[in-house]
Amino acid sequence: MKRRAVVLAALLLLAGCSGTPAGDATAGTDASELSATETPTPEATEAPTATPVPPQNPWRADPIVVGVADAENDSEYVELVREATAYWETNGSAYGYEANYAVRPNASDPDIVVEFAHELAYCDDYDRHTVGCAPVLDADSTPFGTSTVSIERGYTDETTFSILKHEFGHTLGLTHEAGEELAFMNASIDTVLTPKPNATDRPIPWRDSNLTLYVDYSNVSDDERGTYEAEVAHAVDYYDGGADGYLPSNVTVTTVRNRSAADVLVTFPDRPLATEDGRGTSWSYRFVDPDEDGSPEWYVEGRVAVVTRETRHVDLYLGYGLGMLFAPDSRSDLPDPFDGEGRSPDDEWTSRRR
Repeated sequence: MKRRAVVLAALLLLAGCSGTPAGDATAGTDASELSATETPTPEATEAPTATPVPPQNPWRADPIVVGVADAENDSEYVELVREATAYWETNGSAYGYEANYAVRPNASDPDIVVEFAHELAYCDDYDRHTVGCAPVLDADSTPFGTSTVSIERGYTDETTFSILKHEFGHTLGLTHEAGEELAFMNASIDTVLTPKPNATDRPIPWRDSNLTLYVDYSNVSDDERGTYEAEVAHAVDYYDGGADGYLPSNVTVTTVRNRSAADVLVTFPDRPLATEDGRGTSWSYRFVDPDEDGSPEWYVEGRVAVVTRETRHVDLYLGYGLGMLFAPDSRSDLPDPFDGEGRSPDDEWTSRRR
């Protein structure tokens, strides 16, 4: 940013002195007897110190420091941030104010921080189509602390660059009305999602490798509670140990006491299931499809319901339901004894209870 300095020029009046010319001497008085009167030399006056004009941007900063949250994991986005700020360094003064940016990904106290998130949950007028968010600031604005620019993940570099230019445009004071001249400043812009692997193509269909279960024993009698807990522990421990190689080694499966913190809800309904004899296992899941290809990308919530007349089969039915929540191509891909090869519930696996 160019700075303007006030330069003040001081004009000094310099007075000279001279004796009275001899030809102008007073009659009867010798010119040599006349004494010259010297004019005092004025003291020098210092010019006033120039007062710098602060940079004309909301942060009164030069440069405007731009950080990137979680820069180590978002290094692929840093270059796009640099390109977006470079665009506005070239064009900002024509639309807002003149901006000089310094992108410092790990800055501890930046003027602007750029965050990349899977979902934007706190923007004004946010809905599921919102892909970016930033405050509208002009040169006279006074933001409180660091200003945040939020960008949704999951788009191609070209789309992400357009979103970044749009949101940085807001920090220059531009509104969506500027879209008449700059297409990327429209309230709605064309976006292209990055293709994502489907749930069935991933090592596990869950985004987090730490799967948590909440078990609802409300329909289990006090007399049977201990037995049910042992059966559940057998199935959970089996998967937590890798299920004989069925799960990757980094996957953990554990139970939690807080239902809202669980990925999977396990229940024991007091009514029959929609099976031939009303017994067995049912499972379901909710998923997200961010690339909108019609197939799940990740599971975000699962449910397993077990109904049996014999408590010794709880682990078998629960184990089958949990296996299906790891997205096998078919039942035959499940680990023993859940693969449907005709094994009896009383086989070796059910006798391994701890």
